[in-house]
Amino acid sequence: MATSTTSSSPAAAGATLVLLTLATGQFLMTLDSSVMNVSIATVAKDVGTSVTGIQGAITMYTLMMAALMITGAKVGAIIGRKRAFAIGCRCCSSAGRSSKASVPP
Repeated sequence: MATSTTSSSPAAAGATLVLLTLATGQFLMTLDSSVMNVSIATVAKDVGTSVTGIQGAITMYTLMMAALMITGAKVGAIIGRKRAFAIGCRCCSSAGRSSKASVPP
């Protein structure tokens, strides 16, 4: 009778963490695009513009996200994927903080 034991190595734990991080990032990008597309009518009404104007803004946002993903992949190949990911996380959090700080209370 053979018994199977699974050992949890540090490499397997690291691979699981990387997979979860990347899956979460992909989920958030998909969620972001979905929320923007679902809320087109409400945003257009709140901003006081047409749905066509909002669709143009969403299209430009999606194109910019795709362009930055391609650029990020190239930067990751040059300086290393971990380092590029860490720099990207810092840049996004800094941009979020600065945009939050610029909004009057």
